[in-house]
Amino acid sequence: MGLFGSLERMYFGEFNKRILTKNVLFICIYLIITTTTSLVCGATDFDRALSYQRANESCQDVSWAINNCCTVHDVCYVLDKTQEECDIPFCQCLEEQAKFAKNSDCEQVAQEFCVIVQFFGGFAHAQAKEKVFNQTINSTLTLTTTQLPPPTTTTILSSSTTATAIASSSEIPPRKLDVTIEECFSSELKYCVAEFDTCQHKDKIELLKCEERMCQCTRAALRNKAKPECRYPIEMACIIPDLAFPSLPISESKEEPEYFLSTKIEILGFSVTILTTLIFLLITMLLISFGIWILYRCIKKRQSMPMSPSRTPLCAASSAESGLACGSNDTLSSDDGVKLARYP
Repeated sequence: MGLFGSLERMYFGEFNKRILTKNVLFICIYLIITTTTSLVCGATDFDRALSYQRANESCQDVSWAINNCCTVHDVCYVLDKTQEECDIPFCQCLEEQAKFAKNSDCEQVAQEFCVIVQFFGGFAHAQAKEKVFNQTINSTLTLTTTQLPPPTTTTILSSSTTATAIASSSEIPPRKLDVTIEECFSSELKYCVAEFDTCQHKDKIELLKCEERMCQCTRAALRNKAKPECRYPIEMACIIPDLAFPSLPISESKEEPEYFLSTKIEILGFSVTILTTLIFLLITMLLISFGIWILYRCIKKRQSMPMSPSRTPLCAASSAESGLACGSNDTLSSDDGVKLARYP
């Protein structure tokens, strides 16, 4: 699908395509004229600069079309559509335009833009009116004032939008934020975006792994006194990581089954698996058994050793009478022999 079809779907959806084609044509023509010289991609200043750099690196030949996707995405927010109604068509628009790029890395850049929208789209939704009114929406409304449909058609559009929002409310409850991104996050947030940008290029890991890192980093970057609503867009982006990727295979987001032996338990403050604990206990029991066996052998060997002749009962008795020890080398002197001869 071309750029016009992507923008048209983002504005009004398939249901009202035939009714509002003429109005959309005027809007798209004006957007094409007014957005060729300024980059509008990015929810905040720090990620807008990053978006400009990444678009020039990998999507230079289609940067004009991608920039228009971003512009219409902002206008979609201004029209008070829900994030889901704007973000999903926006990602589809990026995906379709990235396919025409000569650099194959452009499709990956488009996916990165989608993830950034997941995290910061809520804040951009709150700030979009002021930004787009200053750039394009005033003149756009002037161009299309005479082309507005009759009131009945407007009623149909409102009913369709409301019905779509109600149908999707079970997945993403619509909520408008009354806080700015600066009120919610510290300056560390820019490092989260930069780290996410280099994650897949540097580490060569799956995009979902990079999103998990992004979740951890953005939570850590929340200010200590941040309002509760600051956590809402981050938690929604982390709960539904594949929302903005219609073409992402579902199998990639499935969790692997956790086996019993791989379950982690806490022992003395250390987190170890059951398998590791069993192996440690088995080795410990083997070492204890080996030590007991060595001790038993030593005791038995000492008990089986023969006694010295001087320690026998017969030697002990004769030693007491003669004063000589059995087996000794002592000999009788001549005087002792004479005495023994006289006193038989």
